[in-house]
Amino acid sequence: MTSAQDWKERRADELKQIILDAAAGVFNEKGYDRATTREIARSAGISEGTIYNYFPTKRDLLLSLARSFAQRARDAFHEKLGDPEAIDVQPNFAARYFLERLTVLKMGLSPTLIFYHAKRDPDVRAILDQVLAESMDEMLRPRIDHLRRLGIIREVDTEFLIMFLRSIVFGIAVLQDVEVPGDRRGESLEELSNMARDLVWYGIVKGKTT
Repeated sequence: MTSAQDWKERRADELKQIILDAAAGVFNEKGYDRATTREIARSAGISEGTIYNYFPTKRDLLLSLARSFAQRARDAFHEKLGDPEAIDVQPNFAARYFLERLTVLKMGLSPTLIFYHAKRDPDVRAILDQVLAESMDEMLRPRIDHLRRLGIIREVDTEFLIMFLRSIVFGIAVLQDVEVPGDRRGESLEELSNMARDLVWYGIVKGKTT
């Protein structure tokens, strides 16, 4: 039987998520600086005072969204890829990596906005560094090392490869977010992931180079 305290905590968690979802929508539409808590409250269907019960300032909303963004990306990667020694050794590994990253970047706060504030706000940058960048390094490195031991991939600079893989995902996500001409918005995320996979796995040069 659920206690009254359990119900209150569950209700508080649900309300926080409603507020964060509304904040993400308003921030994405108007930008963080122009958005107001009054607009967020209206979007969430609650009073402005209710927001302050959980998030004392607008910046607290931004930081919470940044944490959610980073944690969701980390959790999705762990869940989908599992044991680094158990991954299949086909290019499907790269396709899954790109698909999971692009899917996560389509949720919540827009990647353009969050990267913009990571540049401006050291606390946002610290969240991304700690939860996203460091964890991605921890998860990618053993998988890259495993593929190298199996002779599937050649010797490469691991740190640069990790940065390169992250950059591909972020670049595609940002281009789609800001609707740059030629950003291939017509393809599904799966199609974009497969194209990125093929370029990384097979390269663009036919045959062997000298």
